[in-house]
Amino acid sequence: MSKLRLATAETAGIPSGQLVLQYGEERAADQEAGNIFELPTVKPIPKITASSHKAAGRLNASAISVEEIKAWLDERQALLDKKFAGEMTRKDENRLSYVRWSLDRIEDAKYGGNMDDLENRVVMYERLLAEVRSFTKQIEAASNSRRK
Repeated sequence: MSKLRLATAETAGIPSGQLVLQYGEERAADQEAGNIFELPTVKPIPKITASSHKAAGRLNASAISVEEIKAWLDERQALLDKKFAGEMTRKDENRLSYVRWSLDRIEDAKYGGNMDDLENRVVMYERLLAEVRSFTKQIEAASNSRRK
């Protein structure tokens, strides 16, 4: 734990209000007198993965009610009506982006887990395909070398 001592201009010979690092016997004496402030030790934050953030976001978005979803959809429709009528302001464009993003989060909460599973299976099949192609090349190479 780091130790800092708040010094006055008279005790430290420096401008008032500055902090001074102090070590050794002088620090021990000031510590006993209660003139040293203890700084808290910062503990490392546990490693949080992107999947943890994704799961937390999905959990939060899945808690939204049907009425709230309807309100988001109605607001998006109203903003799109303004856009196609040519009455869209910069503020409305920003709000439309936010509403679309919010609706995307809600949809991701509903279907995102299934899409992640599908993506993982596609990756597995692509790896399998690469391994089968590699194996096929090895067999062809071995077959060609026997023929010679």
